[in-house]
Amino acid sequence: MRTLAAGIDGTPRFLHAPSFASPSLKRSLQREPTIKETLDVWATAKVALVGIGNWPKDPYIAAAGSPTEDPAFARATGDVAARFFTEDGTPVPYGAEPRLLGISRELLRGIPYVIGVATGIEKAAAIVGAARARLITTLVTDATTARAVLERIGWPYSLSGKHDVGA
Repeated sequence: MRTLAAGIDGTPRFLHAPSFASPSLKRSLQREPTIKETLDVWATAKVALVGIGNWPKDPYIAAAGSPTEDPAFARATGDVAARFFTEDGTPVPYGAEPRLLGISRELLRGIPYVIGVATGIEKAAAIVGAARARLITTLVTDATTARAVLERIGWPYSLSGKHDVGA
């Protein structure tokens, strides 16, 4: 993050706070000056670097305090910034989401460049969902994962490098 920010003459921002908090703690954290400063930047950010999580494989959400037994998660394919979605991009709200101290879907969609990072063919559905949910604008991945994503969306061209245009 620091290297990317330096390369674009930007300033990296980190949110040093719990992901999920009780309503009273969340209100208190939102007023704390250094945290508030970071939260306020989201409305004017030009670039964001985010990971694309693969649900239900990524266990961090449980470690962050969200109850993974929430029935809503049965529909989820992945997440960006703990905002869950299906492969077709439909948001998946969950019970603990109001306690999340994180960027909203709306603010994330308002950032001109949201760089999603994900690797592994098991993340193909999550990558597709993140793009369809408009939570990322750019993808950084490896060739194997890119092929899996293209195959998942039914890319019309051969992945061999030759374009099969048909008759």
